[in-house]
Amino acid sequence: MSTAYRLFASLGTVAFFATSGFALTGFVPSLCRKPLARRFAWAYLLGLAYVGVTLYALSHWAGFGLRRGTILAVSAVPVALAAWRGRLVRSEADRPRARMSRIQRVACGAAAAAGALVTLAVLSHAVSGVESGFDPRMTWNPAAVYVRSARSVDAPALLDASVYLQNPRYPLLLPLLQVAGQEVFDTDDDERVPRALYAALLPVLLLLVFDIARPFAGTLAAALAVFALAFLPAISFDIGGGAITSYSDLPMGLLWGAGLVLVFRAPWRLPEALAGGLLLGGAALAKAEGLLLAAVVVVIASLRTARRLIRRRRRNHPWRPGILRAAGGTLAVFLFAAALFLSWRAGVPNRYSEAWEDVTPWGLVPGTAARLPAVLLLVGREMARPEIWNGFWWLVPAIFVLGAGALRHPLTRLLICAVAGALFVYLAAYGASAWAPEDIVPKTWNRFLNQLSLPVFVLVAMVLGRALRGFIRPAVA
Repeated sequence: MSTAYRLFASLGTVAFFATSGFALTGFVPSLCRKPLARRFAWAYLLGLAYVGVTLYALSHWAGFGLRRGTILAVSAVPVALAAWRGRLVRSEADRPRARMSRIQRVACGAAAAAGALVTLAVLSHAVSGVESGFDPRMTWNPAAVYVRSARSVDAPALLDASVYLQNPRYPLLLPLLQVAGQEVFDTDDDERVPRALYAALLPVLLLLVFDIARPFAGTLAAALAVFALAFLPAISFDIGGGAITSYSDLPMGLLWGAGLVLVFRAPWRLPEALAGGLLLGGAALAKAEGLLLAAVVVVIASLRTARRLIRRRRRNHPWRPGILRAAGGTLAVFLFAAALFLSWRAGVPNRYSEAWEDVTPWGLVPGTAARLPAVLLLVGREMARPEIWNGFWWLVPAIFVLGAGALRHPLTRLLICAVAGALFVYLAAYGASAWAPEDIVPKTWNRFLNQLSLPVFVLVAMVLGRALRGFIRPAVA
């Protein structure tokens, strides 16, 4: 395989998933009229989730072979439906855009330049060098090789307890997507080919933070948050889980974060609910903790729906069946993905895995409580590392104090609840692990923060926007 074709296949894989997702955004009212770049960010995640979840189900439950024809047929379905219904392109002529002030234009230009520069560096590294991280080379890349060889997610190597594999019960969404790209472009198993799939998630993260935060925080605060995010090594260049590697943390985190935003922002609209459920389902199939994090969002959304229905009943307001339909849509898609993962995992013998599953429920709370002081000390050390976070976490408390008024916003409260639920899952995992805190926390905490990067930076932007209103009111109007 020539270098030119390898580069074409790498970038073509990104375009392949984005095309399916772009068609899907045509059916989601809040996404189809967004500016092209921001619509691409949502489209890429929807494409990853749709193609990955569909192929996973067809392979495991229906026995379809993971060949080019199957993959192309799956990806073509939303494109054909969108073309038939006229949903591929939506005009923006009827949406006047507010004129930005000079400081807003400068901030947006700086954020765009920073994002483009860092993205180019990460993408160049991805398409030109082999993976150097431990987990991709020992877990996900071997899994992709076995899945492609067997044309199935139920590869014999995974089901045979005598075969040595690191973490064979890790969900296979990302290896499956790697296989899909390799099959579509008929490449060999050169691990440089699928790395662009991961690198493209960095501009997706930057665009989504800006897109989600801007209506609530203002243009200036959203741009400043993106500018700061672009230069954090932990997100971009950290070899232990940043966008420059093929770890599953950033993909899972973006699927989860984008899914919770869709579910929280449009609780009564079925298209958004289904799209959000699809993204949460993708998160559940992307990493082991993704199922628990997605469950946290579904529980919060369900409680919110129940509260809305009770309040409407008490106030004798008209019944709105759309609220219940939307909640049911999110729950149905999530349960489908959860059942798919649990059904697949049940057939894979557990060997050579971290001892997360050996803890008993009655031993979890005492174990977590006993380890909490040591865990929090190590967490503080990790977040204070200048070569990873550039001192960012020292600024966050001051920003939250100055912009505390933003914490009253309903979306802010929901994001905080989701992040708090995720933190509870992480602390419980530390309590359940057979590893000592000093062995496990430095290896995993920054990766956990990568998983939370989308909701956390949207929160930072919203609080920053509130803080700036007292200083530069015209710039964030």
